[in-house]
This record gives sequence, structure tokens and C-alpha cells, in this order.
Amino acid sequence: MGGCGQSRLDFTEVKGIDEKVTESEMISFLKIINALPQKKLPELPPVFAPPPNWKPTRRLPVSDLVEEERHNLSAHWSVERLGEQLRRHRSLQRALRWQQMNPDRFVGLTLAIGVALSRATLRDSQDLDDLLETGRKRVEGIKSNDAIFAQLSEENQHAVLKEAAWITRVDRADRLADVPPENLALIQSRRERLEKIFPREFTINPLDNIADLLEEQGIPFEELPLSGWDDQIEWNRDEAHIGTDQTASRTDAATDL
Repeated sequence: MGGCGQSRLDFTEVKGIDEKVTESEMISFLKIINALPQKKLPELPPVFAPPPNWKPTRRLPVSDLVEEERHNLSAHWSVERLGEQLRRHRSLQRALRWQQMNPDRFVGLTLAIGVALSRATLRDSQDLDDLLETGRKRVEGIKSNDAIFAQLSEENQHAVLKEAAWITRVDRADRLADVPPENLALIQSRRERLEKIFPREFTINPLDNIADLLEEQGIPFEELPLSGWDDQIEWNRDEAHIGTDQTASRTDAATDL
């Protein structure tokens, strides 16, 4: 009976990314990492999913594809899924038993620290409140589209997918906005060490690679797939309109004078 209390895991409650990480939890996390051969997190599936890229043959309404995409995004953050992946790492399992922490608790703590690390990469100009306000309206707009995706023209499919990228932006912004200020403060003194521990997706700005450049930076145009690319432009001498070189004309004019 006396040994039962010692075998109980002290860290069993799963930490949410919106919950404060304590100093003692951070120390336990780092001790677990330091006990691993590579002194970094084992390989994990990505949690920041890419924007939608629905196949042109999908025969669901756009509104249903939106709901499917939102479900898939949530699945990427499943503690159970990531915990199952970590159970395959024996060295990690030994380190977790040493710190009396179960895999799901470790995943929750990892995500809480990792998303705080991601949040710290944002620039001051990247206002999450503004992004969420705009993004939620855009997602509501595309949710009302009942057209069958496969029946849309290629141009319209491209336009729908471009708008559907807001689903991904809103999901990422929602999670980043959940980070408590205490967690941001906690990682600052250890940021260099944490960047070596976490996968690259947590150490780069998570909004930059899904930004709408046309809206955010004012790019004047965007080429659609049907319009082709510059390197595909063909030149035919017989069809070309050949004019007189301006420099040469000026030289000739000067000669005439």
C-alpha cells in the first residue's frame, strides 16, 4: 500500500494553451528534454495545418467543405493524437516516468509552451484582434456558399480556395490569441534554448506563410492558373511589331541637322 502513492503521476491534468505555465512546470519540461539523447523534442506531426487545397473533383457544397476543413484543423491539435505518437519513444517514456508525468500532460505542456513561442514571433503590426474580426466575417461568408465545388469553373474554384485560406488564418490567430501574457513572459529568458528544442514551425512567424499579400501589402495583381506564367510567353518574329529604336532615331535626326 505504501508504494501506491509513490507510483501515482503528479502531473496528470492536461494543460491548455490558454492556461498559465508555472515555473515548476517549465523546469520539469526542460528536465525531460535534457534527459533525451538529442536534447530536443521527438519528431511530431505538424500542428499548424496548411490552407485548404480541395481537389477540383470534390462534389460537396463549399459550405460542407468549410466545416470539414475546420474539423481537420482541430484534429491537428488533438492531444490524444500527439500523445499516441509520443508513446512510441522509449527514451521519452522513461523521462516522463522520472518526472511523474503522463504523455497527454506532456503534450499539453508542450503545446502551451510552443504556441507561446510562436506568439512571440509576431510583429507589432500583426494585430490578432483585427485579423480575427476580419477573418470571422470572411469565413461566415464562405460558409453560406452552397455551390458544388466540382461544378465551379477553374477561376471560381481558385477564388473559393483563396477565400477559404481565411479558415486557416482564423484558426491560427485564435490559438495565438489564447496565449496568456504570463506564458510570453516565462519563455523570454529561455527563448534561445526553447528554439533549439522545438520544431521549426514553432520558431517562425505562423501568420507570414498564410498571409493575404494582395490585401496586406497591396500587390497590384495576381496571376490565375489559366493566365499562364511569364516564362511560358512565346515570341514569333512574323507576328511581332518591330519599331525604330529611339536612340538610333535621335542619332539620325542629329545627323540630318
